[in-house]
Amino acid sequence: MRHPAWATQVGIRTHDHELRDPSREAFEGEARELDAFLAAAEQLPESFDRDAIVTQLRLDLFELRDSRIWARNPDVASDYFDHLFALLLAAHISPRERSDALLARLRGCEAFFSAAWSRFDPSVVPPLWVEGAQQSARGAEAFLDAVRGAVLAVPGLARDVESPLAAARAVLVTHARWLEELHAKARGDVALGTEGFRRLLRLRHIGDSPEQLVVLGERLVGRFRREMEDAAGLVLAEAGKEPAHDVVGAALSLVRGDHPRTFAEVIQFYERSIVEAREFVRAKGLATVPDTPLDVVETPAFLRHLVPFAAYLGPARFATPRRGVYLVTPKMELSSFPNADTRNVTVHEAYPGHHLQLCVAAEKASLAAFLCEVPDLTEGWALYCEALMGQHGYTAAPAERLIRARDARWRAVRIVLDVALHTGGMTPQEAASRLVLETGMGVGEAEAEVLRYTLSPAYNLSYMWGRLQVERLRERALSSGLTERAFHDTFLSLGSVSVALLARELERRVDIRQD
Repeated sequence: MRHPAWATQVGIRTHDHELRDPSREAFEGEARELDAFLAAAEQLPESFDRDAIVTQLRLDLFELRDSRIWARNPDVASDYFDHLFALLLAAHISPRERSDALLARLRGCEAFFSAAWSRFDPSVVPPLWVEGAQQSARGAEAFLDAVRGAVLAVPGLARDVESPLAAARAVLVTHARWLEELHAKARGDVALGTEGFRRLLRLRHIGDSPEQLVVLGERLVGRFRREMEDAAGLVLAEAGKEPAHDVVGAALSLVRGDHPRTFAEVIQFYERSIVEAREFVRAKGLATVPDTPLDVVETPAFLRHLVPFAAYLGPARFATPRRGVYLVTPKMELSSFPNADTRNVTVHEAYPGHHLQLCVAAEKASLAAFLCEVPDLTEGWALYCEALMGQHGYTAAPAERLIRARDARWRAVRIVLDVALHTGGMTPQEAASRLVLETGMGVGEAEAEVLRYTLSPAYNLSYMWGRLQVERLRERALSSGLTERAFHDTFLSLGSVSVALLARELERRVDIRQD
């Protein structure tokens, strides 16, 4: 099995005791295997599923052969922990089955790391990525403590866990030393390169060039900056405050002051906002809403270094009953959870955003479409939902308008940074400075964001670019006589393919007008 952690996440139980082979030979073998799959898929008759499969295979091969993140990013610990994380949070696995699988994956730790270390050439490994890998390694103890707790929760397994746990701890100490040595030798560049970036855009069916994307991003940054200023003025007026020199900063300070008083109340507010957003979608007839539950839980300690605020985990397609999980990470400063922000995040992550999107896809999308993971649709849809719910009056208060504009501006500047980082137009330090300027993030938060951008070329531009494509497609659908509900239901049923493929299929199914 090439990806046993993914199999566990989606509910395929036959590989729960396995770890992937992380060796160079395994990645190169996977590329050869995908070559054969692609050649076979390209011979299939033209269809939506065939095009979805071909697109995903070409993207997978690009990652294996062109971007080669697997050969450049030494974050072996995160790769290993993905296998444990999938088991620890899977609601569809019994405690005994979970413990047995955790022990099996724990026993494979030494072989996993040994096979992975040998695949890296320091000349192509960026020092920044080594530093990111070191951050992941520092979270190892919390992961292993969580594994120990899960195993000990099952009577009779206490003797079985201590020896492999001690061995895993020793491996991770060795891994930390290996990273220190690698950092001293690392000479790679985070940039994908201009030609590689252009090719990736073509494979993703993004018609804009890197240069056009930068122009688009800068224009949108200006647009949402003006929207922030307008909304900030309304926030101050509503509070009876005089206009300030820094109208946006003054308004954001007011917004941050409206928050729950305990973390328990934070969780309750998230739960309430999820129910309110779901019922609003139903009442307005924006989409058909399945009954898949969404649980709001405090982020476990072993994940808090990876989830600084909140994260959504979708339902497992091949498991029953299906359910989503929404993680919320405790913070010392409860002003990190302003109510207006929580309501907008709920729209993005829950209703009608990712939870609705992935629940419908799990029920209705074809297997071929389900196997696709193209971010301009998944992330574009969630950002589109933020604007949609504002237009329908759900997040229309001045504070909520300000937060929506701030978050849209953040996604707009991502377009500029994504392109610049991977075509050599900006260093990570310059990108972090721009992010601080445009969003008001702290320096540490901005640096963490930029590290993520460097590891995922053309992903982070997908939020805003995808939103614009969904809005454009929606206008075409409505002008062709579809209702919003019919458009959204059909759109969501097609899965996480590229917007371009989805648009062609919508044209075939519901006869929407072409541009």
